[in-house]
Amino acid sequence: MRIMTGAPIPDGADSIIPVERTSRDCATRVQVHAEVKLNDHIRPVGGDVLPGDAVFAQGDVLGPASIGVLSSLAVSSVRVYPRPRVAVISTGDELVEGGGALAPGQIRDSNRPMLLAMVTDAGCEAIDLGIARDDESALEEALLDAADKYDAIVTSGGVSVGDYDVVKAVLARIGVLVWSQVAIKPAKPLAFGVIGSTPIYGLPGNPVSSNISFELFARPALRAMAGHTVLERPVVDAVATADFGRRSDGKIHFDRVTVSLGAAGFTAERSGGQGSNVLSAMAHANGLAILPDGDGVEAGGSLRVMLLTDHFSYPEGSEFSGAPRT
Repeated sequence: MRIMTGAPIPDGADSIIPVERTSRDCATRVQVHAEVKLNDHIRPVGGDVLPGDAVFAQGDVLGPASIGVLSSLAVSSVRVYPRPRVAVISTGDELVEGGGALAPGQIRDSNRPMLLAMVTDAGCEAIDLGIARDDESALEEALLDAADKYDAIVTSGGVSVGDYDVVKAVLARIGVLVWSQVAIKPAKPLAFGVIGSTPIYGLPGNPVSSNISFELFARPALRAMAGHTVLERPVVDAVATADFGRRSDGKIHFDRVTVSLGAAGFTAERSGGQGSNVLSAMAHANGLAILPDGDGVEAGGSLRVMLLTDHFSYPEGSEFSGAPRT
């Protein structure tokens, strides 16, 4: 008897043979060109999910296959965490956006586009609130409005000790300034506080500092708000391919590195210049080497590295060197 893929098994049948393994030698006879075993090509009832099975747990991320599973179980709706709506604001009279020539003293706003992308990558809805100028009353109005409308606020610039670093002053006046510095390099200036119940992450203006402080402090918190159970980036041991020198200054240093994966494990090398203005080295990095206070790590020594991606390069000649790049 011929049936279609996915059809119920006819009464009395106990095996299926694919049609491509058969041929007809007349109108009433079929030749079978393969061994047939009991229950071949039959999917049992409950072969995917049985009654009472817990299919997904709180904190699971529902991807395309998850949606398919729910549909197969006739589940049309589930309770999920809403994506936090996160406002992103750059601060500074010197900032401009778009093309065109720069006037003396102007710089392009690279932080806000970067942070909008990082907020989205963290699983949140990024809201672009543009550039706030170095005016306390205008910034106060912008922050109060954002705190009323959104779940969190991320700013860049205005958190150091300059005359025009106004974010901390405004935050302390209209909310609660919880802290304003951390013992890390880069990204020592960092303001965290709340306006009402809305958290605000005041990140430094230097581009690399802004990126790293978001990774270390804002990203885990935003992922928790979104319902994720895995909040931190993975940290692995890697072998330093060159000296990672540093001086003792009471801070933890986060060096931008390129991580490679070979048969012996991970290796790491600096991805470029380590100044807090060298954003291109951050762009080429797939990890942050964590250097405790001290003299650093010599070539061949062990580094702790926070992985920023699961995409790695593979040394030539390694068993991974022929793998496709992503």
